[in-house]
Amino acid sequence: PCGDLAPLPLSGLLRPGGPVPAPAFMAVILAVSVAVAAGAPGRRMAAQTPLWALVGFQAFRLPLELVLHEWVTAGIAPAQMTWTGQNLDIVAGALALVSIPAVRRRPVLAWVPTVVGLALLLNVIRVVALSLPGPLQAFEAPVLLPFRFPHVWIGTVCVAGALTGHLVALRALIGQPHEGTPRTRVDEPDGPAAGA
Repeated sequence: PCGDLAPLPLSGLLRPGGPVPAPAFMAVILAVSVAVAAGAPGRRMAAQTPLWALVGFQAFRLPLELVLHEWVTAGIAPAQMTWTGQNLDIVAGALALVSIPAVRRRPVLAWVPTVVGLALLLNVIRVVALSLPGPLQAFEAPVLLPFRFPHVWIGTVCVAGALTGHLVALRALIGQPHEGTPRTRVDEPDGPAAGA
């Protein structure tokens, strides 16, 4: 949902010490993701997308974490950004992938990969926030990916997409009817005038 922000590093606005602090840029990305999931687009996706597909979408994090690990090995990213450090997000991708058949049979099981995946994603956001150059930096080796193109897509596309996907899945799960109760479409117009 934030791919349009990806070219900002090319402008120099996101350079360390530049006019746009990286933590503020990260906050904007997260805010846009929440707004998309909480708004009409998220409502439509929650109503029209099968839960197994919402869960399976998160499987992209498995190959992404393999790439991040290679970047750590190559010195492009610091060690805390992979499973050898404090990022266990590869578990979220693997869990999403293996959960697809079970969720297709019993959609309520989507709670497990959704809650686990969201918790792991929040941990990733924590690690990144404490790794960006600035007053919050707690790790000795900083994360400089947001200042480079195309590495910035990790945040603007991958993290934003994962967060939006989890929040949409939660909307779909909360909107699930109890057993034996027909599901109410969440994308129907609100208000008494809708049936007029």
